[in-house]
Amino acid sequence: MAAFGLMLGSCYLAGGLEMFLHPQSAIFVIVGAIACGFMGGDFGRFVEQAGNGAVYFGWLGSFIGLIATINGYGSVMADQPEMGHQFLGALAICMVTVLYGYVLKILSLAFVFVRKEADTDAEQAAP
Repeated sequence: MAAFGLMLGSCYLAGGLEMFLHPQSAIFVIVGAIACGFMGGDFGRFVEQAGNGAVYFGWLGSFIGLIATINGYGSVMADQPEMGHQFLGALAICMVTVLYGYVLKILSLAFVFVRKEADTDAEQAAP
C-alpha cells in the first residue's frame, strides 16, 4: 500500500490526478492483461500472468499511440509550429498506458505475495 500512496502522491504533486486519467488507455491495458491472464492456463497463475500482460500491453499501447501521434502531427508541425503544444500533450497520453501497465503489475505482485504468504502460514499451522 505504501507503493500506491507514493504513486498517487507523486501524481497529485505533479499537477493533479486528472492528467493521469485516460479511459481508452486503461481499457486497452486491462483487457490485454486479462487476456494474458487467461493464456496462463490455470487460474492459480492468472494474476501473475495478468500482471505481466499489463506491462506488455502498456508498452504496446504506448508504441501504438506514439506511432499514431508522430504520423498525425509530423506533416502538420512543419506548417503550423504552434501545434507543438498539442503534440506534447498527445505524447503524454502515449505514456499513460505504460504507467497503467506497471500499476497493474504492482497490484499483481502484491496479490501473489499475499497469496504465497497465506499458503506458507497454512502449511506451518498444519499438524
